[in-house]
Amino acid sequence: MACTKCNTSNKCGCKDVPFNMPLTYSNNPTVCPVDSEKCTEVFDMGCICYQGPDIVELNILQGSRLDEVLQKLILAITDPGCATFSNPTACQSAINILIENITTTSFQISWDAVTSATGYSVEYKASTSLTWLVRPTVVTLTDTLVGLTPDTIYDIRINTICALGTCYSLNLRIKTLS
Repeated sequence: MACTKCNTSNKCGCKDVPFNMPLTYSNNPTVCPVDSEKCTEVFDMGCICYQGPDIVELNILQGSRLDEVLQKLILAITDPGCATFSNPTACQSAINILIENITTTSFQISWDAVTSATGYSVEYKASTSLTWLVRPTVVTLTDTLVGLTPDTIYDIRINTICALGTCYSLNLRIKTLS
C-alpha cells in the first residue's frame, strides 16, 4: 500500500536516499552526528509506511505514514482526550504538522484539518522562554510566522479550537537560519 503525501521519484516511492550504515566508526555511533563526522543517513519520516495491524481506536491503518502513527501514539499516551482520531465529531489534536520555507526570521507551518475544528491558533516561543506567544485564530490550515530572531530555536504547537473545547498538538522544535 502506498503512503500518502510522498513525492514519488524512485522505486521506493520517496525522495530520500538509501539508509546505509557504515561498517566502522571513528567514534561511538550514538553520538553521531558530530562536527567532525556527519551521518550520511538521510530519510524522510513521511516516506516510511506502517505495515502493522490496524489500530482502530486511533484510526491507524496499514499504509499510514510512520510520522502520523508516532504522533497519534504519543498523543494517546500524553493526552488521550485529544487523541480521538476514530471519532471525527470529537475535538482532536492537529497532526501532520509541516514546517517549511525556514529563513532567518520566518517559517511557514501547515497541518491536517480536524473535522470538528472551528479554528486553529499557532502558538510559539523561543525554547528558552516560559511564555507562549499566540497568533490570531485562523480557519485555514497554514500560517506564516515572521519577525523571528535569526539562529534561534523555537517551540511550536497548534491549538485546535472546537465548539466543546480545545486540543493542543505535540510541541515541535525548529531553528531559524543564521
